[in-house]
Amino acid sequence: NELHAKFVTEELVPYVSRLLPLRDEPQSRALMGASFGAVASLSTAYRSPGFYGRLCLQSGSFAFTDIGSSNHRGPLFDPIVQMIN
Repeated sequence: NELHAKFVTEELVPYVSRLLPLRDEPQSRALMGASFGAVASLSTAYRSPGFYGRLCLQSGSFAFTDIGSSNHRGPLFDPIVQMIN
């Protein structure tokens, strides 16, 4: 979700940076998540090019190729299935 990515990058990271002595460089910022959290982390990094330097995506729920044709999962999953395959 675009609003989630915007919140994490433009509000949460600056807020935490004001509270803690964080390094302000992409290679010092990481996103991580499991299952749909991995999808959210990848989406956030994709929507903020150059801001995050590392990703840890565990068992990401990127595509469900076992649920049938694209007619069942919708056309939004097609590029993800192509990227994963």
